[in-house]
Amino acid sequence: MGTTAYKNQEILSSKNADGNIFIIDSSKLDIQNFSLGHYRLKQDKVEFGGLQFSTLLSFKEAVTFLKKGSPIHQFEDGELPFINPKSIRSLSLIVEDFGLTRINEIPPNAIQVKKNDIVINSISTYRGAAALINEDAQNLFVNKHVIVVRPNPEIVLPEYLLLILNSKVLSEQMRQISTGAVIRSLSLSRLQDMEIPILPMEDQLRLVERFQKFNKKLDSLRKEVAETENELSYFINNLGKE
Repeated sequence: MGTTAYKNQEILSSKNADGNIFIIDSSKLDIQNFSLGHYRLKQDKVEFGGLQFSTLLSFKEAVTFLKKGSPIHQFEDGELPFINPKSIRSLSLIVEDFGLTRINEIPPNAIQVKKNDIVINSISTYRGAAALINEDAQNLFVNKHVIVVRPNPEIVLPEYLLLILNSKVLSEQMRQISTGAVIRSLSLSRLQDMEIPILPMEDQLRLVERFQKFNKKLDSLRKEVAETENELSYFINNLGKE
């Protein structure tokens, strides 16, 4: 992990990912973002996922929709599931952790997610974690601690944006630009100005295909684990029976 030192109005980062040292002039420092990744992305010959990215865009330039959800209250007898920060982890939604509310308690203009939207946890331990909305989760409402992102498909593939948001270089930035003295929360205004690396579309697709292969392998392993657990449960429950 790199170290950062301030000297003679410059920021010096040592031992970054490629072992090089670079210096940022004080005039180019962003007082709201001192994370190493923010400045490293601006250096020449920086690769992302083993590929050379060609463009840095602000977050708001790469999406068509970027908003926080509405205040939605939890009710134990609720019949309508909604996405809360507890249910958002890096790369995945935890269905068992969805909140429950009443249909008549949904506030006006509450946001419903669409397929291929990305939801970001804006608070708590998993602040900055992002997950992709699939067919099963589309049309769900989101509460006020969830940020909804709708990628611009002409610029960025949804799964590519999902990957870079969960990468170390950007997840650290999201934690850095959070605000709040007691409970830290991801700032929407700062998030929209955060710069993200944009690969050519064919390279984005290449990374997404690699990601899908990993996902397919994980799904197969999860299925095998579930089947083995069922077999073990059956074995234990039938001990002593003739």
